[in-house]
Amino acid sequence: MVRAGIRTYYNIYDFKKKKNVMLNVFYRNSAIAIAEAHNIKSPLIEDLKRMEEEYSGHYVEMTYFRYLYQKTKHEQKKELYSMKFDKHQSKCVAIRNKIDAFILDARNNFQCSKVINNKI
Repeated sequence: MVRAGIRTYYNIYDFKKKKNVMLNVFYRNSAIAIAEAHNIKSPLIEDLKRMEEEYSGHYVEMTYFRYLYQKTKHEQKKELYSMKFDKHQSKCVAIRNKIDAFILDARNNFQCSKVINNKI
C-alpha cells in the first residue's frame, strides 16, 4: 500500500508482514514501482530504493537553496543559491527521467509498465 504522508512524501507499507517497506518517498512513480517490486519480490527493488534515496537527497537540497534564495537580500548570495538550486534541480530531473525509464522498461516486468505501454 502506498499512502501519502503529511507533506509530499509517500510511505510504502506491507500489510501482510505489518512492516514499513520504505518511508518518505518523494517521487510518486518510484513509490508505486517500489511497492510493486516489493509485491512481486523483484531484486530490482534495491536499485529503485537507491535511485529514490539519491533523488530525495537532491530534492531536499533543492528546496533548501530555494528557501535561502527567497530569504536573502544579498545579490551575490542570491546568485550562488540560484546556481546551487539549478544544479540540484537538474540532477532531480535527470534522476526522475532515469526512474521513469527504469519503470517503463518492459524487461523489468512491472504491471505499471504494461499499463502505461498499453500491453495488457
